[in-house]
Amino acid sequence: GDVLVPLADVLPVAALTPAQIVNVTLAYAAADVYHEGLLRGITALACREPGFGVPEFELAEDIGLAWGVAQLNYRNDTLMETIAARIAAASSLTKYPDVAA
Repeated sequence: GDVLVPLADVLPVAALTPAQIVNVTLAYAAADVYHEGLLRGITALACREPGFGVPEFELAEDIGLAWGVAQLNYRNDTLMETIAARIAAASSLTKYPDVAA
């Protein structure tokens, strides 16, 4: 099989913001470049696996990661379940939290 390159060897995640990581994922997807190590690493990030040292992802960034990964036909049930749970949690919050009561 292919040798998997650690994500940090491909993408310096500790030096990037979540939005930049999403942009890299979408760039790979737009170029139709399937990189197993990158996709596995990005999935681990989105699923909050320990050891990556990046800030928390916002829901929109999680969705961006899921979209980029899906465009490359990389199926990961844990990623989809994680994001579905976050969407459900977000939708249970007040619809318009910025509007003063």
